[in-house]
Amino acid sequence: MFLTVLCILTFLGSGKDLVNNIVGWSKADKTATANKAEIEKRLVKGDSKESAENGKIVAQELDQASEQKLKAQSISQIIACLLCIVGAALMFKLKIYGFWVYLAGSVIGLAVPLYLYAWATVPWLIALVKSGLVGLAFVLMYAYCMYELRRSAEKDFYLD
Repeated sequence: MFLTVLCILTFLGSGKDLVNNIVGWSKADKTATANKAEIEKRLVKGDSKESAENGKIVAQELDQASEQKLKAQSISQIIACLLCIVGAALMFKLKIYGFWVYLAGSVIGLAVPLYLYAWATVPWLIALVKSGLVGLAFVLMYAYCMYELRRSAEKDFYLD
């Protein structure tokens, strides 16, 4: 029963994220342009001393807001969501290897953005940590359900 609830929550959450990342990928150029304009507007508002001190931060923000990075992140998240959905579907059918597929999706969902943005800004890191904690919680709950999956696998083994 608990495994079924986890699978349904995974279908809903990963499905929502999948749609959001497909939309994000399709609008990456507009988002990058808007982000760049916002960063430049903030740069113009600041005084020259503040701008000089924050030049490195502004360069980082401009790099993070690039269309290539936004598209790369969207594609990696699409792949991660698909892996999580496939893993949950396999676990829903009580296939033990679904856990490993789900785990791969969770790791990709955290590792690729971390690689792309390499400890960027504090708000971004807070969002990554929150996402990572939710992913870790689901991995731990699925690991707890491994007993049910193993029991099913043993039953299938002895019935063959």
